[in-house]
Amino acid sequence: MQIAASSLPAPDYPVIPNEVRNPFKFIMYCCLFIYHSRHSFYFFIFILFLFRCISNCIFLVKICLYYVYILVNINHTVFYIGVTNDIERRCHEHKNKLIKGFTKKYNVDKLVYYEIFDFIDLAITREKQIKGYSRIKKVALINNFNENWNDLYINGKILEPHKTKPDSNKN
Repeated sequence: MQIAASSLPAPDYPVIPNEVRNPFKFIMYCCLFIYHSRHSFYFFIFILFLFRCISNCIFLVKICLYYVYILVNINHTVFYIGVTNDIERRCHEHKNKLIKGFTKKYNVDKLVYYEIFDFIDLAITREKQIKGYSRIKKVALINNFNENWNDLYINGKILEPHKTKPDSNKN
C-alpha cells in the first residue's frame, strides 16, 4: 500500500534538506529546528554540529588557487600540461626530478605558461582543453602569454611574463 505524499501531515518543524552544502544555511536550519522542537537534547546535538560547521567554515575560508601550467624541454619540442594547487612546489619537483614520470624521462622542466583558477573543476576542464589543442594552438597560447618563452620559475618563485608593449609611434 502506498501513501500519497499529500496525505501525510506536514511536520510542525522545518525540514532540513538532504544536501545543505552551505554551513551557514545548515546552522540556520538547526536554529529553526531547535526553536520549533524546544528540546534540550536537540540543543546538545546542535552544539556538536555547530562546532563541526565552524571547523568547516574555517577550512572554507582558506583561499585555494589552482594552476594549469605548461612545461617544455630546453629545445621546446616536448610539452607537458599539468594542474596543481601549489605551482612553486610542483615546479621544484619537476626541476629537481623528484618524481618519476614523463617530465623526468623527457627532461621537461621549463615553465613557460600558467593560468590561475579558483575552482579545481575549472582548472581540470581547462587542462583537458589545452591537452586537446594542436601543437600550433599550444605554441600560440604560449606566445601570447610569454613571447620569449622565458622560464617563469626562477629561484623558487613564479614570475609574471614580460610582454613587450606595441610601439605607439608606428603608424
